[in-house]
Amino acid sequence: MKRRALVLVAAIVLVTGGLALWWGVWRGEFVSEERTGALRVQPQARAIAAQPDDFVTLVFVVQNESTVLRALSLQAEAPAGWALLEFPNEIALDAEQSQEIFLTVQIPPGTPPGRYLLALKAQDASGSALGRTQIAIPAVERLKLTLPREQPMLRPGEERALAVTVTNRGNVRLNVQISVTAAPAGWRFSLSRASVSLEPGRAESVELRLRAPERGLAAPAVFSIEAVGGRASERATVTVVLAAP
Repeated sequence: MKRRALVLVAAIVLVTGGLALWWGVWRGEFVSEERTGALRVQPQARAIAAQPDDFVTLVFVVQNESTVLRALSLQAEAPAGWALLEFPNEIALDAEQSQEIFLTVQIPPGTPPGRYLLALKAQDASGSALGRTQIAIPAVERLKLTLPREQPMLRPGEERALAVTVTNRGNVRLNVQISVTAAPAGWRFSLSRASVSLEPGRAESVELRLRAPERGLAAPAVFSIEAVGGRASERATVTVVLAAP
């Protein structure tokens, strides 16, 4: 009877522990500090939010909790591809002294949505300590639309193709619709493609084909182009000059 009760208690403890672990993982919890010995690295912020292509500066407090001077080596840990600016590799702390260490990183433009860790580790022969900050990157939908900078010049009845370049400046894949939203009367126009599919950081060009009217005023002709993908949109204009015959 006692053995059965012990087995039941053990099963309850196992299930409870498993549920606690599952709950922690589901909530995205993580350990912000680890240490051995009388040394501590405390992140000033346990978690922050940032955007792709941001520069982020985090503060970590390195604390010597012992009663002796300690010469510590420092090591930063950042996700692969993140640009980490210079920081001190070594510091010396007197007994019960602390020092702030600033870590600055640049998040790559196409970083996918998710949670990332930036950590600072301090150690010597007597022990080590690690502090972590979690950086949350949201989904970003962002487009850039590029048209020729110069003013193209066409003669009456002449045809020309202009490059319209769409760049995905966000961090999620986008299906982009491209359209001409405004055009002057008498001009013929068409797009070589009405849509493109773009991975983060990728660019595609389509042709805007124009045919000038046979007769018309020499006033500049303005075409408005729009690109729409997800919740992102971008508009731009190109001005075409109709030359004298």
